[in-house]
Amino acid sequence: MTVIREGQKVKIFVSLADDSKKEFDCLVKAINKESLSLEPRLGVFDFVGYLEEGSELTVNIFTPFGVKIFDSVILNEPNGSDLTIEHVEDAEVIQRREYVRVEFYTKLVIEKDGVKPIIAQTIDISGGGLKFMADGLFELGEEVDATLYLPAPMPSIKFHGIVIKHSHFSPKQHVIVYTQINERDRDKIIKQCFEIQRTSATT
Repeated sequence: MTVIREGQKVKIFVSLADDSKKEFDCLVKAINKESLSLEPRLGVFDFVGYLEEGSELTVNIFTPFGVKIFDSVILNEPNGSDLTIEHVEDAEVIQRREYVRVEFYTKLVIEKDGVKPIIAQTIDISGGGLKFMADGLFELGEEVDATLYLPAPMPSIKFHGIVIKHSHFSPKQHVIVYTQINERDRDKIIKQCFEIQRTSATT
């Protein structure tokens, strides 16, 4: 499974003549096994002389799982169009910790095609995703819809996400990374995380 998807934010870093690094913003436009097509953003074409075919660059792709970082080579000069670079498929993904993650046990209902809703229990939650325990079988990268039940009077929260699993997890433990969630609902989860932290600090 590739973690790269169309529309994801990309930063490329290119060496200039004075040995400094210039940072450019792009978006993933198309994914192939051996190449990536990037849509350059404003300012990139001002430095087209440094984006010649064969030029080396460092690539940061911001995925739901973290930042995928690798060294690459430009396969074509942009010249006002897309920038094509070498795709390093097995590059490591470095997990981002943008949100507070707290231990929290509550009901989670997971819906997936072809089976009855799966009743699971969260282990921890954050504004970016949650860890849960369930008897159901999940494939790496499987997309699911889920409902998270926060304590009353907070409402339940629905979201779409991708299931991932780390090698050190038990067979029943998995993580869902939110890929589609209402930002107001994300704020509610973050508020709950801070409330749990505050309560833990005073006990």
